[in-house]
Amino acid sequence: MPEIYTCFRMSEYQIREAVRNGVKTVEAVGKATSAGTGCGTCFQEIQRIIDEETK
Repeated sequence: MPEIYTCFRMSEYQIREAVRNGVKTVEAVGKATSAGTGCGTCFQEIQRIIDEETK
């Protein structure tokens, strides 16, 4: 999967793995992976992934 969180060079796969391992909020994703803790432009994308993975 392509890198989508450029502030910390994070891939969508890494975010999905964190959610699959129990991380369920954007804030928790940030603590677990650093995604969403830089410029903040990916908050909505992270929430979309959380929503998809927790259906």
